[in-house]
Amino acid sequence: MSLADTDPHFPLYHLQPEAAINDPCGAMMWNDEYHLFYQNSARWGHSVSPDLVHWRHLPAALEPTPGTADEGGCWSGSAGDMDGTPVILYSGVDFPPKDQPRKWRQDVCLAMGSDDLTTWTKHPDNPLVIGPENSPDFRDPCFWKEGDDWYMLVGAGITNEGATATMYKSPDLVKWTYLHELCTDAPDITNQCWECPDFFELDGRHVLATSRKSPYLAYGSVDHCRVLMSTFYDIGTYKNQQFTPEASGNFDAGGHFYAAKTMLDDKGRRLIFGWVWEARPTAAWQKSGWASVISLPRIINLAADGTMRYRVPEELQVLRRAHTALADVKVEDGTVPLDPVSGDCLELIAEFEPGDASELGLSLRRSPDGEEETRLIYRQQEGTLGIDRFHSTKDPEQYTYPKGEPLPLAPGENLKLQIFIDRSVIEIFANDRLCLTTRIYPTRDDSQGVAAFAVGTATLRRLDAWQLATATPTT
Repeated sequence: MSLADTDPHFPLYHLQPEAAINDPCGAMMWNDEYHLFYQNSARWGHSVSPDLVHWRHLPAALEPTPGTADEGGCWSGSAGDMDGTPVILYSGVDFPPKDQPRKWRQDVCLAMGSDDLTTWTKHPDNPLVIGPENSPDFRDPCFWKEGDDWYMLVGAGITNEGATATMYKSPDLVKWTYLHELCTDAPDITNQCWECPDFFELDGRHVLATSRKSPYLAYGSVDHCRVLMSTFYDIGTYKNQQFTPEASGNFDAGGHFYAAKTMLDDKGRRLIFGWVWEARPTAAWQKSGWASVISLPRIINLAADGTMRYRVPEELQVLRRAHTALADVKVEDGTVPLDPVSGDCLELIAEFEPGDASELGLSLRRSPDGEEETRLIYRQQEGTLGIDRFHSTKDPEQYTYPKGEPLPLAPGENLKLQIFIDRSVIEIFANDRLCLTTRIYPTRDDSQGVAAFAVGTATLRRLDAWQLATATPTT
C-alpha cells in the first residue's frame, strides 16, 4: 500500500513523491506540460503535470557524478529554454581533497536535456563559475535572456558585508563574465545569505525573490530555527542591468514556505511554488519515510497600488467533490461548530463581517471537545491574521509556535479567506494579499471539524466548503 493509505499525515493532493524532498529548484513549460524539479537527496527530482493537479513522477534529472564538480551534490538552480534546448543551471558541490583544509566548494554547472526532458547531459566544461573566495555561500543560479545575451544571478553571502545576488553575463550560457552585485542586504537575525534568487518581470515592474536563511541555523537546531526561514520579495525598477528596490514583503508569513521558485506558463501566468517543510523532529519524519511537500501553485500579480496579490489556479477546482454552504452565522463570545463541514482534505471559502469582535476566526482540524484544534485568528485592533497551533496536536514533540502578519482591513472591508487543508498541510489565502502556510499533526482520528469563534460579535456571512479528492499521480 502507498503512504496515502497508511500515514494519516501524508497529503492527498499536494505534490509529494513518497520521498524526503525540499527546494523546488526549477520549473518550466515544455511540450505543453508543467515540469517541476525539486531537491531529493542532493539530486534533482522531476515531476510533470498536464494540469498543475495530477503529477507524474519521472526519473531523477540530475545526480552527483564522482570525481567531478558536483560529486558532493547537484543542488538548487533553475531550468529553462535556451533557444529550443532545455537547460538547467545548478549548484555543484565538490568534496575538498583531504590535504586541503577548505570548505566544500560551490560552483555553477550546466546540463542540457533531451526533447522529452528525461535525459540530461552535463556540460564537459563544468564548473562554469567558481564561487569567490570571500563568499562562503554561493549557490542557486537563476537565468534569463535580454536581447542576444544571457544573464545570471547567484545567491551569496559576502564575508563581513552581508547577503547579495551576484550578476553575470554570457553569450552562450557557458562563458560567464562577472558584472556586479545586483542588490545587497546587511546581515541580521533572519539573513546571512540569499538563497534561491529568482528575478522576473511582473505587470510592468521587476521582482527579486530571495530566500533568507537565519544565521542561527548554524548554531542551533535546524528543526527549531526554520521558523526564521522565509522567501521575501523586492519590487522595483530594472534598467541597464541595475535594480532599484522600491517595496518589499514576504511571500508567505506562515513559517513553512521557503526556497520558492517561479515560472511563466503558456497562459501568461506567473506561478510560484515553495518548499513546505516539516514541523516535526527529524527523527519523526525519518521514521515515517517521507518529508515535506511542494506547495500548491499560486498565481502572483501586482495590484494597482503596487502590492503583491495571490490566487490559486482555477485548475484546482477539478478536485472539488461534496459541497456544503452556510450563510449568516452569528458568532458571539464563543465557538460555533459549522456542522456538517468536516474532514482532513477540504477547501474552504469564508467571509467574515468583523462587527465589534476583538478576535474572530476559524478553528480547523478540531476535535468535538476542542482538545485538538488549529485556530486561525484575526485580531481586529492590531489588524493581524495569525495561526495558533498550540493545541493542534497532543504530541509534545511537534513544533507549535504561532505565526502571523499584519492584515489591516479598510473601513467596511470584510475578512475573506480561502483555505486548503490536506491532512498535515494547511495553506491560507487572505483577502488576496496575505498567505500563511503551516504544518500540523493531530493525534486524534476525530480531529476533523471546523468551527467559527469570536470574542465579541462577528458574522460569518458565507462559508462554502468542498471535500477534495485525491490527486492520483498520472502514469
